[in-house]
Amino acid sequence: SKQWYQRRVRGQCLGEDSPKLYFFTEPVLTFVMTKDPEMALLEDGLALWLALLQNAPSSTPHLISLFEGLEELLQLGSENLKTSLLIMECTILLDPFSISTRYGRALLSVCSRLYTDVSGEAQILIMNILLTFLKTVSKDNWPEEIESMFHVILSSLREREGDYSKVLSTNIYIVFYLVVLDLPRFYRLIASFNDDTILQTIVTGWIDQSQHFYRMENHKLSLLALLTLAVTDVELTKYFFNDIIKLMARTVDKCTDTDDKGFRYDILLRKLKTDSDHLIEKQRTTSEGKQSLN
Repeated sequence: SKQWYQRRVRGQCLGEDSPKLYFFTEPVLTFVMTKDPEMALLEDGLALWLALLQNAPSSTPHLISLFEGLEELLQLGSENLKTSLLIMECTILLDPFSISTRYGRALLSVCSRLYTDVSGEAQILIMNILLTFLKTVSKDNWPEEIESMFHVILSSLREREGDYSKVLSTNIYIVFYLVVLDLPRFYRLIASFNDDTILQTIVTGWIDQSQHFYRMENHKLSLLALLTLAVTDVELTKYFFNDIIKLMARTVDKCTDTDDKGFRYDILLRKLKTDSDHLIEKQRTTSEGKQSLN
C-alpha cells in the first residue's frame, strides 16, 4: 500500500545505502509517473521521488530520466507544486551537467512561466531553483532561456514596492550572482530596458536590503557584486561611495572574528576548513568500518 512504501522510504532510504532500494522504488515511480498523473498515488509517489533524490549518493540514468515528467506535473496546478519544485532543485544538485544540457531550456522556460502565475513561497522556490542552477552550472552552459528569468527579476527590482520581503531578497541574491559571474550579460540586460536610471534604482534597492541579510555569505556576495560594478563604472562609484564604505565595514564586522592571539580571521573560511576536515574524517571512519566488516 502507499502507507507501506512511505514508511519503507523514511526508514531505509538513508545516505549511501539508498541505492539498495532502487529495485523497489524504480518500478513504483515509473508506474506512478507514466499513468494518469491525477491518480491518487501521485502525492505519495512525489514524496518517494523527493526522498530518493535527497538521499541519493550519486546520479543514475533512471533518476535523471524521471525529470522528463516534471513539466507535465507542474502544469497540473498548485496541489503538488511545492514538492515538484523541490524535486527539480534536488535533481539539479545531483547532476547539474546532465540537467543543464538535456533539460536546461525546458526547465527555465517552465520556471519563467510559473513565476508570473504564482506568489509568495512558490516564487521563492522558483528563484531557489535558479540560484541552484547558477551555483552549479558553468555560465558557458547557460541556455538562452535564462535571460527571460533575469529580465523578470530585474523588472521586479526596478518596480519594487513596500519593505523587505523574502522574495525581494532572493531576487537580489540572483542579481549578485549574475553580476559576479557574467557582468557583460548583466549590462546587456540593463541596456535592454532603455532606462538610464534602472541601474541606480537596482543598486539603491540592494544596498537598502543588505541590512536584512542574515547569512554571512550573502553579505560577502553583496560587497563583491557592488565592487565588481564599481571598478567598471566611475559614476556609480562616485554616487555610492559612502554606501560602499559602509557596506565594507559592515561585512568585515559580520564575517570576521578575533582569535586568542588577537588576529582577525574569516569566519566562513574557517568554517569551510572545519567542515572539510569533518567530512574527511567521516569518510575515513566509514571506509575503515567497511574494511573491518569484510
